[in-house]
Amino acid sequence: FDVHGNAVTYLGWMIDWGTPITLLGADVDEVQPMQRELVRIGIDRPVAYATGSPSDWTSASVPVSAYPRKTHVDMAAALAADPDLPMLDLRRNSEFDDGYIRGAKHVPLHELRGRLDEVVTWANQQGRPVWLYCGSGFRASAGASVLEAAGVDLIHVDDDFPNAAKAGLPIVTPTHGHRLGATYAD
Repeated sequence: FDVHGNAVTYLGWMIDWGTPITLLGADVDEVQPMQRELVRIGIDRPVAYATGSPSDWTSASVPVSAYPRKTHVDMAAALAADPDLPMLDLRRNSEFDDGYIRGAKHVPLHELRGRLDEVVTWANQQGRPVWLYCGSGFRASAGASVLEAAGVDLIHVDDDFPNAAKAGLPIVTPTHGHRLGATYAD
């Protein structure tokens, strides 16, 4: 991922202050830039770091979890087959206000941990996998990790949001201005 992008910001949103962090990377040259970026949000040093590949960090006694990754084209096909497809939009409020997929529940990634009980309850009521999306797939992968650890059955949409309309997904563009704390029924 782009260490100079938003990864550090999202990490700061997702963890409690003082949480021990271990950095993983292919080599030291991949780990060091992230360590420098962490200093910018007040994390002076990780507890540890490891280099190598995921197979170096796992064993039979430590299970590795995974979840399916799909695109907006896949989600459009799933929505055509199931008009009540459970979808979770993890974009910021301002992005959501610019347009969203009709029927999606909206919980910005930075609110996910604080609303985890609500989201897990909602997801478990769906009885089928919840499709998570964001602006490009990165925040959805972070949210998917949190929700998967909480036992939610999910599908990570690893795709750019502009592709949702191109895939034929129904995009709602609010015309009522800024939300000011409002929630949308659609």
